[in-house]
Amino acid sequence: DSHHVVACTARKRTMEDIPVISPSQLRYLLSDVRAVGNFQEKFLEDTADTMKLGLLFGAERSGLTNEQVAHAEYILNIPSFPGFGVLNLS
Repeated sequence: DSHHVVACTARKRTMEDIPVISPSQLRYLLSDVRAVGNFQEKFLEDTADTMKLGLLFGAERSGLTNEQVAHAEYILNIPSFPGFGVLNLS
């Protein structure tokens, strides 16, 4: 139940109508979400609808499917060591 969903992947991919962003660009998106959330908490009585950001990760073995990525608003390409394109979240 997020306002923005970012699909996180080590595999470079492009999908029509979903912009690919870098980790440094994600920082700006996070600061915008935080700024809106702070405004809502300070000035609005009902904060149940505060802006939320969801990060979507796939299984370590297979990653995200194109169908899963299609639900995202952005694709975050996280660079990894060449030849070892796995993101371990532990």
